[in-house]
Amino acid sequence: MRIKYFETTNQDFIKSPGWFKRLLVMGLIYFIPIFGPLVIQSYLYGWAREAALGVRNPLPPRIFGNEDGQLYRRGWRLFAMQILYSLLPILIMMIASFALMGAIFSATEPSVILGFAFGYFALMLVLLPLMLGLMLVIWAAGIRTTVYGSVSAGLQLGEVFKMLKRDFGGILRILGMYILIIMIVSIAVETVIFIVMFIGGMFMVGFAAGSGMSGSAAEVLIAFGSVALMLPLYYVMFVTMLYPLALSTRALGYWARGVLPDLWQASAGGGAWPAQPQPGYAPAPPQPEYTPPQQPPQPSDPPPPPPSEVQ
Repeated sequence: MRIKYFETTNQDFIKSPGWFKRLLVMGLIYFIPIFGPLVIQSYLYGWAREAALGVRNPLPPRIFGNEDGQLYRRGWRLFAMQILYSLLPILIMMIASFALMGAIFSATEPSVILGFAFGYFALMLVLLPLMLGLMLVIWAAGIRTTVYGSVSAGLQLGEVFKMLKRDFGGILRILGMYILIIMIVSIAVETVIFIVMFIGGMFMVGFAAGSGMSGSAAEVLIAFGSVALMLPLYYVMFVTMLYPLALSTRALGYWARGVLPDLWQASAGGGAWPAQPQPGYAPAPPQPEYTPPQQPPQPSDPPPPPPSEVQ
């Protein structure tokens, strides 16, 4: 029986003491450019690492706790790995997009413009699955970087592809779960944003007209009022988007336990991992579709990182 990613990760999340308060705090931290997303990503991947090591526990109680001393290092490793994987695809996409858009704007014949526009649309259709594939590679590389604690582990593309090959269906299910939750949450949040902005806009226009404001004063009122409405609405959007991010990241930890042979060997040898279950939580659900290979007794220490790993 396969692990039910949504059911398992959702239970892990909502059974964490103070999970809603932590979600609100993460939403505030996410507003900080670069540093905020880096810390949140490291915090969630640290939680995913514990699932990969066979521990089913709640969210760490403090976002900036840094109990393992790796919060900021892990965040920068993940950031560096993602930048390196994304540079070439983004560059190719930008060149192709600019070339097609330049051709569209420089063309004069309607048929030529239509042809280039169709080509741009076709390019987007081709790039979409490629970008989703890149996302899967970055996910697998991210959990590998987290487990082994080095950027070079995530950049070992051959090992990353081996992980994907061992359970491609599993990571596809995580991607499907992530996209589905994002779609549902986006529709709900955008509907709320539209309603609030519409009502707020009508109120400001009515107030400006009823109070006899000049045109420039009414424009200033509407501009400042719109900003005052948008800031809390964007905050709500950040908070709601963090929920599927937390679930999908935790799910990657469970998935990694079934695709990293080093973790199988540690389990077979009775290796003692530093993370321990917390009260009220059980060992992580197994990945029954993968049977760990039979290994002779191993030392009690966790397996070392792959050779030539650079911290």
